[in-house]
Amino acid sequence: MANTPAEKSFFWPRLIRPIIRKHKHSIVDLCTSAAKIERRIIAKSHGMEGGYQKIKKMGWGDLWYFERRVPHKFRKEGRYGKRLW
Repeated sequence: MANTPAEKSFFWPRLIRPIIRKHKHSIVDLCTSAAKIERRIIAKSHGMEGGYQKIKKMGWGDLWYFERRVPHKFRKEGRYGKRLW
């Protein structure tokens, strides 16, 4: 499959709207390689691994090269199964 970073970048999601910046978190809308629109919330607690530090400098149309990651402290078992908050 893809070996070099340039080849891997074809499968990275792209920001399709301006970033919504809130206090201690940012909300991004991405177009994935499967041609689906996905909304992600990046909290300050996600740190460098989750992309919070990089999102401050990104803009509309940039590639999002971070994996989808939800830290365990945000996963909760509820009455209806797993939920994020």
